[in-house]
Amino acid sequence: MKVIARWIGRGICLAGIMFFFLYSWLNYEKARDLDQNITIQLTDKGLNIQEIQQMISKEKTAETEVIFDFTAWAEEKQVRVSDLTTGRMTSVNVMKIYGSSELLLPYGRILHEEDIQGCLIGKATAKKLFGTSDAIGFTVCYNGIELVVRGVIEEPEELLVMQASIFPQTQFDHIALRRDNTFQIKQKAERFLTKYNLNGKLLRWDYYGELSWIEELIPGKWSDFEGWKEKIALMKQDYALLSSVQKSTIEVTYCNHCSNGQKGILLGILLLLISYIFKDYLKG
Repeated sequence: MKVIARWIGRGICLAGIMFFFLYSWLNYEKARDLDQNITIQLTDKGLNIQEIQQMISKEKTAETEVIFDFTAWAEEKQVRVSDLTTGRMTSVNVMKIYGSSELLLPYGRILHEEDIQGCLIGKATAKKLFGTSDAIGFTVCYNGIELVVRGVIEEPEELLVMQASIFPQTQFDHIALRRDNTFQIKQKAERFLTKYNLNGKLLRWDYYGELSWIEELIPGKWSDFEGWKEKIALMKQDYALLSSVQKSTIEVTYCNHCSNGQKGILLGILLLLISYIFKDYLKG
């Protein structure tokens, strides 16, 4: 019986370790799907649609090597939307964008810049309004405007994404800037802000789910201790900013996945240590 118990113990430990590391990997993969852009929070009054249109037009006609592909957005929290057919209503976070939704939600259906009559909704929102998640083609009413569902989002589940062109008074307080391998995240954000003479703060969400930012900490020389201190101090400021800002629905989902990924790693390591401590007993 002791031999059987030991084999069962080994199996449970091995299965637990594999489960927690797999759980962690899956959550980091989901987080990576939501972290395909550079997020800039504008610190002035924001930008209106006319200003965004001028910036996008300038990028489309630019002859420089560096082209900035971006989407402007702003989010309203807990807004009432309805299905006029059934009369069902629910509260949802509404993300108004100018540009392609691909920079914010790089998977699934894309809501293009010119599609002012369409929207994307989360799975939970679809079920509350229509009783099903298969809601493509259904109509959502927001603020007196009827929008046709172009796609249903797996995550975040309670969200409505729409083009802001039909609301000319919209003020955009965030920019989602496409990443590339030409510049580091901070460099590209700074070049964008400088080009358009904007005041904004870079939100380093990549600190939570990636390790590529470590390269930015390395000074020109390993012996440059002042350089190390300066870069670490800047990183602390970035972390403090992330803790203080009001997160969007997408950012909350991203952070939750990163947190779950970290928990999975810690629990896997803990179980690995427990297995090591009791290895003599498990060996018999």
